[in-house]
Amino acid sequence: MMDGKLILSKRKRLPVIQNSEKASIFDAIKNMTFNELTSLLNDIDDEDIKYIYEGIKMNMAVAHIGLDPDNDYGLGVGKTIFKMIKSDDLSALPLKIKAYAAAAADARMAGISKPVMSSAGSGNHGITAILPVYLVADFYKKTMEETAKAVTLSHLTTSFLKSRTGRLSPICGCTVAAGAGAAAGITYLLSQDMTKVEDAIEIHVSNLIGMICDGAKDTCALKVGTGAYEAYNAAMIALEKNGHDIPRGIIGETLEETVDNMAELSNKGMKNVDTIIISLLQNNIL
Repeated sequence: MMDGKLILSKRKRLPVIQNSEKASIFDAIKNMTFNELTSLLNDIDDEDIKYIYEGIKMNMAVAHIGLDPDNDYGLGVGKTIFKMIKSDDLSALPLKIKAYAAAAADARMAGISKPVMSSAGSGNHGITAILPVYLVADFYKKTMEETAKAVTLSHLTTSFLKSRTGRLSPICGCTVAAGAGAAAGITYLLSQDMTKVEDAIEIHVSNLIGMICDGAKDTCALKVGTGAYEAYNAAMIALEKNGHDIPRGIIGETLEETVDNMAELSNKGMKNVDTIIISLLQNNIL
């Protein structure tokens, strides 16, 4: 999406929402199944690939600024984690993903005057949705088209989850929704298996569903880093799985049911969380 408009659907259109001239893109996505939404991947063309790569470059540039030892942004989460990396092999990739994502959030939450590509209306969502997928694609030397499709799937998945929970929710969208998007993108990049993609989303949501949002601040870098790191782990587990498990916990028979369960937990089960957080924040200020 760009400026509230879908850029990937030049031939396939989202369903029209009746009786609402001002219906948002989220309203349209909320009325689609995951398969219907992700079928938009078939419509990607060279212009879309170019646009996606502009976003990748934006977010990588901010990550590099956050990793620069001469800069001091926020808690320095990304820089600290990056120091733990001792090699360039596969074993270092999860930590690299966490370091880059956290570093970008460090810089962004410190107010750096640089743009990032957002996802589902959030810059930190965009960092989480894009960087893990790109770093895996770069490691495996994937083509521009393969990479762009995987990043696009990450955006679509993020929007799919956010359309159910709402733009603002007690659950940390950077970690849960955008992290699930990254898990989907990585899994698709390495398998093109949509069944495993759905497995990765459910594994990621099962892991981090309880992480709350307590406002935008420097510690968002911790959560962005966690979402990115666990997205990679969820993808790796999904790639090793054989078949679906029976429903358990909030996991339903279908991905749609799982996301609806997640939304119910967020919107109804945690309805008092925002009020309590606001009260705590006010007490800290006073």
